[in-house]
Amino acid sequence: MAAPCIMIRQRPLIFLSLSLFLLFLFGEFGVHFLYSWMWAWPTDSALPPYRPLDPTVTESYANLEIINAGPDETKQSLKILVLADPHIQCSFATFEPWLLRWDSDRYVARGVSRLLVAMEPDAVVVVGDVFAEGYKASQQDWTDYLQCLSEVLVVPSDVKLILLPGDNDIGGEGGEGMRDTINQ
Repeated sequence: MAAPCIMIRQRPLIFLSLSLFLLFLFGEFGVHFLYSWMWAWPTDSALPPYRPLDPTVTESYANLEIINAGPDETKQSLKILVLADPHIQCSFATFEPWLLRWDSDRYVARGVSRLLVAMEPDAVVVVGDVFAEGYKASQQDWTDYLQCLSEVLVVPSDVKLILLPGDNDIGGEGGEGMRDTINQ
């Protein structure tokens, strides 16, 4: 008679364990697939009419050559993917547990790769706070950070990558390091 009683008590534990495992799977894998199916660029009919750029304006901004359609004159639009505050951790940079840093960077890398496949952008702009602890970094740390960045943000060679630093990259939340950065 004791065996059925034990089975009844184990059912909630098995159900809880299975629920937690399924939640983990969805958080690690399912969310990327779910949202990548929902992403879509607007159709050309939903966009404003195409106007060729004024070449005099383009020439005055030499660093913005990406705004030209290039040799493909049939190109009607330019797709720019804007990523904000990825806070790439890099496993060497902080004192947090290494598993959390690794998982955070892996999550960002997986999300960005799914975005790149789904959206096929012409350019990727990372707006601010590229790294979590950049303002504390030495020259060697920055070399390591750039290596880490190339592993997390894997952008095809035909896609322009533009990085704009944020306060965590050069100044810190409260301005720490900003004076030294400005003096350099």
